Order: sequence, then C-alpha cells, then structure tokens
Amino acid sequence: MHIGLCNDDFYPIIQIRTKGMSYDDKAAYRKKCGFPRTIDEWIDNEKTRTNAPTANPHKRGPYLDYPLWQDDVECILNVIHKENSSEFTLMLRVRVPPTTNYLMHYWQSPGVVIDKYEGDLRDKHAPDWLKTVQTERRFWQCRTLMLEMMLYFVRNIPHNSRVSRRVSSWCGAMSPRASDLSTKESQKLRRTLNEGSPLRKKT
Repeated sequence: MHIGLCNDDFYPIIQIRTKGMSYDDKAAYRKKCGFPRTIDEWIDNEKTRTNAPTANPHKRGPYLDYPLWQDDVECILNVIHKENSSEFTLMLRVRVPPTTNYLMHYWQSPGVVIDKYEGDLRDKHAPDWLKTVQTERRFWQCRTLMLEMMLYFVRNIPHNSRVSRRVSSWCGAMSPRASDLSTKESQKLRRTLNEGSPLRKKT
C-alpha cells in the first residue's frame, strides 16, 4: 500500500470526522469507531521487504530502475514499554545505506514517535504493532516517501516536539535536493545535526 502524506490533518484517523481534533482525541475516536489503523496496515504491507536492495547487473545503462536501486532506506521500528506501566510507544528511525556515501554519523535519523497505546495488551482495541513489531522490526522503503513521512510525524504528533528541529534538518540533508542547497544552508543543517552528537566536543 502506498501512503501519500500531505498537510491535511488525517493521521492517524480519517480526516472528515476528525478535522481540528487533538492527537489524543483522534486516538480515542479511532478506538471507539474501530477504524483500520494506518500504521498497522503500513507495517503489514511492507513485511516482505526485509532485504537490502541490490543493483541488477542485467539492467545497467538506460533502465530507469538501475540508478534508483540505492534510493531505498531501512525503516527501524521499536516498541518502548515503560516498566511497571501499561504505556507502549512505537518509535521509528530511518537509516540510509552506506552506498549513498554519507558520513557514518549521518546514516541514521533521530527516533520519532509514530504511535502510542496505553492499556491491556489483550484488549481488542490494542494496535496490531504490539504483536507484529514486539521489540524490533526492519524493512525497506523509498527514501523520498520516508522523508515525507518523518516530517509529517514531527509536525503533527506533539510527542516529537523535542526532536522536530533535528529530524527536519536530517530530512533536509538526506533529500535528493540537498545538493541544491547553498553553502550557508548546508552549514546550518550540519550544525543542527551535530547537536547531541557523541563526536561533539564538550565545552
């Protein structure tokens, strides 16, 4: 399934009924009405893309998909469970492959919250990702799609406010259009990305 995200406020439930609702109100409405969970459908549809993409030696030259084989990124999902609580958080990180020639420090994005659940694991309204992801799950997706999704998550889910600036900078640096940035813009992106880096010198 292709998930096309835009500025419309439809995540994580259908837009028409939820325009203007807060994130928590949307989650409650989704639970009450039993709408399919976009996140669960996305994970289920991508469960087979677990192997890193490789170039097809028989499709060199004019074939369009040959130069695009390394434009996929690895999606890393983790479930965070607070000890002695019924709160579960689904986290997403995105990693670009080494073949993209970025420095190792920039390969992986900051983690973002893409869903939360508080309640009994056996509840019929519990999300499927509690079972399908468990501790960790990895699969591959188109880079431009995932950059768009990451930006959507940090702009629309309040739990990501603390990492919003770094995620936005990472997405800007990993964008296919990053080469069009001016020197000043590139330096600004690097400064933001380096915040919190273990390589950063302490003053």
